[in-house]
Amino acid sequence: MNIRALIQLWNTTQQHRGTSGARVCTEVLLGLYNGSRFPMDLTELRCLDGELFRAAIDVITDDTRRCQMEVHEWLNRITGRHDFGCRFEHLAWDWKVKTLKAGRCKKAYLDEPESQLSPRYLVIKVDEAKLAVYDSEQKALDKIEEQYSDPGNWVEQQVN
Repeated sequence: MNIRALIQLWNTTQQHRGTSGARVCTEVLLGLYNGSRFPMDLTELRCLDGELFRAAIDVITDDTRRCQMEVHEWLNRITGRHDFGCRFEHLAWDWKVKTLKAGRCKKAYLDEPESQLSPRYLVIKVDEAKLAVYDSEQKALDKIEEQYSDPGNWVEQQVN
């Protein structure tokens, strides 16, 4: 997962509430969190500036190519918290995001009242040292994956 891009999308939802960029970042994250409940109109990506568009595409790509864990679990892991599933539900409620099956997000889906989310809006600070270690590990995994995804790297063997 491109951690920097994921944090950028999350922080946009928290720091720029009320903007089209934050709305689209919310839709991207909710779509990856639970796509059957929160489908996204891909033309909404047109609302993002170049930097946020690249971050969205990177997170979508990483989530679809090799989903090691769900986006809210990545955020839990990065921050050492356990409340991002709840935070995603509150994000959907805040934006009155339409769900495919049930219309709008329902208050009943919220595990915890807003008063129990502390802080209510959470901005994640990037730890550059930890990110550098993670990036180097991801590059090594990418290289291995690339090696084995190329059919030319596999040796065919005939059995008589």
